[in-house]
Amino acid sequence: MYNKKTNTHSIEEYTSTDKNSHWKSLLLYYDFIETYSKNNDKDILEEHFHILLGITLELEKKRNYFLETGNLKELFPTAYFHTTVCKMEQILNGVYLYPIEKIKQISYFYQAYLWNRNQWEENQKNLVEEHWTCHFEKTEKTFPIFNLKKYLGHILATGIEAHIDYDLPRALNFAVKNRHLQNVEENTYIEAIKEEFIKTEEIFRTVTDKTNADIEKAGLCNKIWLDIFSKSYGKFLTKTIINPFTKERVYTDSDVISKRITAWKKAISNQHFIGKNGKKLQDQPQIDVLHLKQKGKLFLEKSMRRPCFAS
Repeated sequence: MYNKKTNTHSIEEYTSTDKNSHWKSLLLYYDFIETYSKNNDKDILEEHFHILLGITLELEKKRNYFLETGNLKELFPTAYFHTTVCKMEQILNGVYLYPIEKIKQISYFYQAYLWNRNQWEENQKNLVEEHWTCHFEKTEKTFPIFNLKKYLGHILATGIEAHIDYDLPRALNFAVKNRHLQNVEENTYIEAIKEEFIKTEEIFRTVTDKTNADIEKAGLCNKIWLDIFSKSYGKFLTKTIINPFTKERVYTDSDVISKRITAWKKAISNQHFIGKNGKKLQDQPQIDVLHLKQKGKLFLEKSMRRPCFAS
């Protein structure tokens, strides 16, 4: 029940509606954290989880605005929200052996998007990286209603391209260099987290279904169009084939998974990252994540009715 005195609610009650059901995995939070109770990393993990939760809350706000208005600037963040929620659920379910490292990757990845979007919205468009300029320009163009399906596909495709082709290898490389496990040699560390990186592939079917459902809720597409549309925007719903002889994965060129594997190879190559304009990308964009940490911590304390001790 909601507690007026403390302005809190139980997580069970809060997640009982369809609108908030994506937070149900937070029921696992304290059990998840307690598994690290005998580990010196417990407080660090909790702090990083607060940041992850803050990121998810920011994306949720953008997704809610998309559902209410159909604003195309929030279409990519809507898909991004579902991706981040699915990753959070994997973390809380113990899918990753190195959750701090995973959250750091997610955080650096998001910071690249947020930094560019902030520059765009603060009318500092000359500072926005070219791969994001292409996407943001698409979201602000008017479009003919009869060409909506194709245009929605372009918006998602440019967002996917910007974030995975350009932001992801740089963010992964930065995460390796700034890893929590500094006592682990770099090549050993890379091998340890490679399987963690691949485990994310499991979420993309769910992400596709939830993104399509939101497009329909926003009134931009009916289900018949969505069945066609979902095959055309970078293929969140990936076609993964296992070679029967080598047992290796085989991907189509446009798959998100294929793009992620390419990003991984770039990240560990330690070469310069080249932008859409053929020039060297700027260094990893960074923002002050304190507001994200505070937002996540406050949400947990209100929903769990228990204090979070990490600062």
